[in-house]
Amino acid sequence: MNKICSNCNNTAIRLKRSFCGICYSKWLRYGDPNQTSQWYKNHCGILDLNLTQNNLIIGSLLGDAYMRRRRNGSNASIAIMRAEKDLSYLQYQAQILHNLLTSGGIFIGDKIDKRTNKNYRYCNFTTKCLTILNPIFDEWYKDKIKIVPENLTLTGEIVAYWFCDDGTFSYNSKKDTLRTQFATNSFNEKEVNLLAIKLSNFINNTVAIQPVKNKQFILHLNASSTIDLITKILPYFPEGMDPKMIWNDLSFLEKLKGKRNTILKQSKSLKVDNLINLVRNN
Repeated sequence: MNKICSNCNNTAIRLKRSFCGICYSKWLRYGDPNQTSQWYKNHCGILDLNLTQNNLIIGSLLGDAYMRRRRNGSNASIAIMRAEKDLSYLQYQAQILHNLLTSGGIFIGDKIDKRTNKNYRYCNFTTKCLTILNPIFDEWYKDKIKIVPENLTLTGEIVAYWFCDDGTFSYNSKKDTLRTQFATNSFNEKEVNLLAIKLSNFINNTVAIQPVKNKQFILHLNASSTIDLITKILPYFPEGMDPKMIWNDLSFLEKLKGKRNTILKQSKSLKVDNLINLVRNN
């Protein structure tokens, strides 16, 4: 009968110390884990993620972040890469996840874009391989492909991080149209439909799906939905992403207070009034 490691539930292979291979190697380096409750926290990882860390990871996985698990039985890690121009935002993310990161911290380098064959500067960081990331990996990956979990719950903070990765605001002054788009190209049609439903429920307004090339899809929000989105995520919008914060221009928001003599004009005007008050008080 196989003996169980005295520090975890894996099979013990070091009979003298009753540890599995991983815990035995850490015993050699750090000392007996059974002698202190801090051993696991200090050397095997963090016992739990705080709420902001969890929301950042979930929001980033909806965007450009990706996870790795090299083999069955190993622990998962997460990597976040951005263009060098977004370095300040990446530093903000790294500060939140500081106790999860590898000793290398933020790396800045060059990369060739295979689609355009052009070189561009990027920055990134990677977390340690940690047991606390395994449940997130199991939810978000199937056969090493990122998916959208059915049980995904959107919050203001999660959507704010998601928007910073894949969201875009645009305003056409000639046509007086405001819209938001989320690039969801990495997910299949079923998953994009699921995201549209969840985002629509979150803002309590409509979210449309638009097909793009190669059977890919994006989410589209009209002016009314965009104002509801901004109102929801503004209190949680992270540092370092000022170019995306169009609502900081109060003169721009004033222009949105209904240029058309329609029911939508009145509705939009009231929404913008509420948003302006929120911006001023934020």
